[in-house]
Amino acid sequence: AYTGTTPDQAERGFMRPLWRLIISLLDSSGVQDAMPGDATDKLLDKWLAARLHHAATAVTQALDDREPGRAAGELTALVDDLVVWYVPRRPGAGREFLQPLTLLLAPFLPHLAEAIHRQAGRRPRRSVHLEDWPTPDPAWEDEALLSNIARVRHLAELGLRARAPH
Repeated sequence: AYTGTTPDQAERGFMRPLWRLIISLLDSSGVQDAMPGDATDKLLDKWLAARLHHAATAVTQALDDREPGRAAGELTALVDDLVVWYVPRRPGAGREFLQPLTLLLAPFLPHLAEAIHRQAGRRPRRSVHLEDWPTPDPAWEDEALLSNIARVRHLAELGLRARAPH
């Protein structure tokens, strides 16, 4: 509703991809989270941390400015980045980013965020709505990396488009 979509569009474009993302993160063994395999894995993990930092900062600012539509749009873009770019390249990784993502989702999807929060915790915790708002870790900030990955993604999209049958 905050992004001006219909319920059907929101379900297809956000809720289903989000749910698949959550299931894949919760079902992962966590083995890859602890030790990335190679330089590409480390770079993708660093990119995800920078992307989450950017999103948390943007969502916080938008909510402080009383612009929930802008905040929801940033969350939509973050989930899209996770589903389209990160998870296919790092299956089984990324579970450590589930908690901050859940906290960012809580104002928009309170019941789903609560369910994810309880499922993701290894021990029973208090409600997601009683947790502190995520404070982005300054060590995660890396605008140059975000810009470079955006260029790589753009080039990859151009290559895929060029290979597509006309």
